Amino acid sequence: MRMLLTVGLVVLIAGCQTDPFTDVSGTVTLDGAPLAEGEIIFLAPDNSVTPSSGTISNGHFHFRATRGAKKVQINATKDSGKREMDGWVIRESVIPERYNVKTDLIVDVKSGLNDFKFELHSK
Repeated sequence: MRMLLTVGLVVLIAGCQTDPFTDVSGTVTLDGAPLAEGEIIFLAPDNSVTPSSGTISNGHFHFRATRGAKKVQINATKDSGKREMDGWVIRESVIPERYNVKTDLIVDVKSGLNDFKFELHSK
């Protein structure tokens, strides 16, 4: 009986320590070219969990995210060539709003390997 209780307790503890995160990776292109640098954010559509994010470098990203359906926001900026009065560079987005603040990108993050390909278009 004691052995059965011990085994049951070990199974219960192991079940409680399941990692809710899994690896996500992939590529991002803008008008057919790898996105030089930026940020990618996976958000729960109902905002029920904290967003997960990673950096994009040379069109590639890799980070850990929670499982389930996610809205995807992709952000990247460039120097606008203008400056604030105090000298700070004004940056402008190079990614259309439909891929970030008004995103229509949705993915399903599952256990195991998640490799996503985002082909963005500026027009």
